[in-house]
Amino acid sequence: MIENYNVKQKPWLYDIDIKSYYWPWTEKGWNDLAGYIFRVYTLKGVPRGFSCFKVGNHSLEVVKLCVHPTFRRLGFGSLLADDLVHMAISQRKQKLCMIVHEHNEYTGWLIKRGWRAIGLERSLFPDGTDGFCFERIVIN
Repeated sequence: MIENYNVKQKPWLYDIDIKSYYWPWTEKGWNDLAGYIFRVYTLKGVPRGFSCFKVGNHSLEVVKLCVHPTFRRLGFGSLLADDLVHMAISQRKQKLCMIVHEHNEYTGWLIKRGWRAIGLERSLFPDGTDGFCFERIVIN
């Protein structure tokens, strides 16, 4: 089940974030979430993955799309990705945008689901690695 975020889920999402990203948000970052919308996939009442985005002028700007490592390859990420498309349609946005770390092993997964690389942000991450700009066009 995918639901809107509630504050009681924060420790679970923080744990998923730490286990999913090279540079997860800091505790300070998790306390400054103004403007972000979270959608949480729960199984038996426990968060197993989440997406996080901001609503832009023409797009949803996806900043997180992750599933706890124990629950990967079970379709939860696909459900969250489909939910992002539905959220974009409901917000009347034309596309989804996301920047992905150059060593992210799931870029192929994104491409298979209709995302395409449209650019490169040089030295974007703290270790100097690049970020790929991806977008997915949404049909309204």
